[in-house]
Amino acid sequence: MRHYPKGRALYNQGEPVDTCCFLMEGVTGAFLYTTGGKQISDDFSFVSGEMITPFTNRQRKALTSVVAMSNVDVFVIANMDVITLFRTYPEFQTILFEWLMQAYHKQWALKSARYQMAAKERYLFFLKEYEGLEDVVSDRFLASFLDMSPETLSRQKRCLREEKPD
Repeated sequence: MRHYPKGRALYNQGEPVDTCCFLMEGVTGAFLYTTGGKQISDDFSFVSGEMITPFTNRQRKALTSVVAMSNVDVFVIANMDVITLFRTYPEFQTILFEWLMQAYHKQWALKSARYQMAAKERYLFFLKEYEGLEDVVSDRFLASFLDMSPETLSRQKRCLREEKPD
């Protein structure tokens, strides 16, 4: 078990990845930098037991950075141990397949939201699918995650507050 204080990187984009992490408590955010230096938020993890290891390229280098958005506790296992478990226990293959399918469906839902929904719908999607994170994630990360400017996010928040009866 490892503890990461808020703001500490679990993984850095471009660095080798030799461990697999599972979230025990807290919130992490994954992001990447474009060649122009722009930071793009990719995803947030907040469900206990969720695998939060970044995707890697063929050289096993992280394609995204993963940062603690709050104080975070993770269970860490070496990749070589994961391979041993995978080869030794067929049950582990089933569990790993389920984790991969969950990640696939989560990313597909996010991609659909980003490209098929208006700004207000994207923000409502976030509030529903990532319940409770609006107070943990900074507006800068959230706007990037929802593929909108910080000003557009601010407008969506204001409009939603004004729609709610007191």
